[in-house]
Amino acid sequence: MIPLRANVTMPAEEKAEGKRFGRRGPHGANCPRATLLPFAFCLLPFAFLVLSACGAKLPPVKVDPTKYVNFSAYRTYAWLPPTGGPDKNLFGERVRNEIETQLAGKGYIQTLDGPDLLVQTEVVVEERHTETLGDYSRYAEAGGTQNFFAAFSLGYEEAVLTVVFYDAATRQRVWRGATPVAMDAKHRTDRAAAGVVEMFKSFPTVGGVIAQ
Repeated sequence: MIPLRANVTMPAEEKAEGKRFGRRGPHGANCPRATLLPFAFCLLPFAFLVLSACGAKLPPVKVDPTKYVNFSAYRTYAWLPPTGGPDKNLFGERVRNEIETQLAGKGYIQTLDGPDLLVQTEVVVEERHTETLGDYSRYAEAGGTQNFFAAFSLGYEEAVLTVVFYDAATRQRVWRGATPVAMDAKHRTDRAAAGVVEMFKSFPTVGGVIAQ
């Protein structure tokens, strides 16, 4: 039986934050927020269109399988403790249960007796501000409910749920998926679970088959 709290190794690129979901500080160094308020008001009609257009979309996800990993040998898995500091249990058992449901549907079996894979979740909550319509669009896709002016001037909080799989023998990362969830989103736990469903659409089934 392997120790499930053993250290694992992740690629160096994961150490750089915010590559996909636009993490940034709340203020630009040469762009005082107050001077841009008239511009923000002008964009309100467009922002409402963006919010209404994004409301019905599936949660955005990013899937990052490690290259040249052969999934054909993987059939079982076990859990590692979640990470992410005080926010690690934000979505509770809902997300864990959804991950187990998705894995069962792919043919994987949970075990503590020599698992092939180790799975770990991470939830990190950060403060954000919208600076552009693109920022606001991403916020709306993550379930955000504020208008452009409020998201621009007051900011908002966003949780990023990450699901990572490691090879149990080598402790190397073999697959990673992530989805952002605005903290003011309606039914945010359900949105996080829906993000899990979306990211697992491309997760290999037992035998290494990847859905197209």
